[in-house]
Amino acid sequence: MNTPALSSAIALVFGLAVLLWAVVRYAGERPLHERVRTGAAWTLTGVALLNTYAWQSAMTRYDLLPLAASLAAGGLLAVVRGGTVRLFTEDGRAMRQDRPVTTLLWALAVPQHLLLVTLLSHGRGTAYGGLGLGSSSLLLYFGVVLSVQQTVVRRRSRGTLRALGSAASAAPPERAEFPGARSGP
Repeated sequence: MNTPALSSAIALVFGLAVLLWAVVRYAGERPLHERVRTGAAWTLTGVALLNTYAWQSAMTRYDLLPLAASLAAGGLLAVVRGGTVRLFTEDGRAMRQDRPVTTLLWALAVPQHLLLVTLLSHGRGTAYGGLGLGSSSLLLYFGVVLSVQQTVVRRRSRGTLRALGSAASAAPPERAEFPGARSGP
């Protein structure tokens, strides 16, 4: 196996491990204190992997167009996914939990990215077509879409957290859904 193909395979394994991590991490109830650092770390790691692939496979600037299209589509999917996260309070703390539909949307993220990059690239400029570009940019993709999703969840919760702070003198219920949040699992 030559170097660009090995880089793509390693990047794909890392990307799938990150997907598994995200699904397992967010399936349970968690305090709502997410920071953008995780998304930023994945983005920077993804840029480094993509740079390695680009250097080894003689990528052209035209290869960036399918990648940009996939990042835009992934960003839209992340906005939808951020809207499906369950927000609630427990003992006065803001909490979050992914719903089954959120997990399904995470599972669609990998095929969406790989298929869009593969279909749009038509093998231009890379020795292995879109799959090499798609797998090499998977961590970059996850970093961007996770940052978008976290931003959506934080913005959804911002008004509610202010309302909780002003209503702290009243005895808050042990567990309450955020206003406007969908109820149920």
